[in-house]
Amino acid sequence: MKKVLMLSSVLAYALPMVAGAQIAQDVSSIDGLVDMVKNAIGVIVPLLISLAVLFFLWGVFQYIRGDAAAKAEGAKNMIWGIVGIFVMVSVWGLVGVLSGTFGLNNDAADVEIQLPGIN
Repeated sequence: MKKVLMLSSVLAYALPMVAGAQIAQDVSSIDGLVDMVKNAIGVIVPLLISLAVLFFLWGVFQYIRGDAAAKAEGAKNMIWGIVGIFVMVSVWGLVGVLSGTFGLNNDAADVEIQLPGIN
């Protein structure tokens, strides 16, 4: 029962993000496909980080409320939750640093280039 409640709360958190991602996208071009993947990653990454935080908090709950065996399991869950959060946030930061270093930000791609012409 507890797992069903936890799963339903995670899904309730994800529903607004998923519903917002249901905008019709043109995937007939590479740009459309890249935008679709970018939107999917934008939904998945916060969901995975929130799941890692919930896993860590579940370990804290096990550690506080349990006996010796449950405390060991809770400590293991807390450690793996911290490792998961650290890895995801580190990769997210590394991607940001690399895209900024090599000029891969798409902010400049939205600017329309004016070519000189003859009037």
